[in-house]
Amino acid sequence: MRRPSFNIRKSAWAFLVLCAALPLRAQEGLVAGAGVTNVADPSHRGAMVLEYHTDWGLWGLKPIAGFWAAEGGDYYGYAGLRMEFALSERMRFIPSFSVGYFESGHGHPPLGGPLEFHSTFRTDYALNDDLRLGAAYGHISNADKYKSNPGTNYVLLYLSLPLGSKR
Repeated sequence: MRRPSFNIRKSAWAFLVLCAALPLRAQEGLVAGAGVTNVADPSHRGAMVLEYHTDWGLWGLKPIAGFWAAEGGDYYGYAGLRMEFALSERMRFIPSFSVGYFESGHGHPPLGGPLEFHSTFRTDYALNDDLRLGAAYGHISNADKYKSNPGTNYVLLYLSLPLGSKR
């Protein structure tokens, strides 16, 4: 039986449709990040993340949807929850957890299977009322759901841009 292949164009369109379908509210926005994956390994490679953040939620948990890619063709589409903690008037700590589909390209050994879990610890600083700059440490693994669980870690710099106007 042939394993279904991951199509980056279809995934990107699905992500854009998801973003368009969600109602825009105050301080919702796109978060873009760039950095390196496999940080503990000398063979680390470039990585990028694009996330859609909402400002609505329940009990402080707010939805995210994202797309992660690394040099060599690795891709990961995910959805999950985040929680924001104010460290000061301008600084926040933002842990998140999500689940999604991973497809290994030529740059990374398979992570054990397509179902992968993703946790991130991010801090960001408000440069002004709209623009935020941050840094994050993240981990993707299958939580021992498959025979092999090598996982991967990454470090990224982030830029957060709001969508719509603040209310």
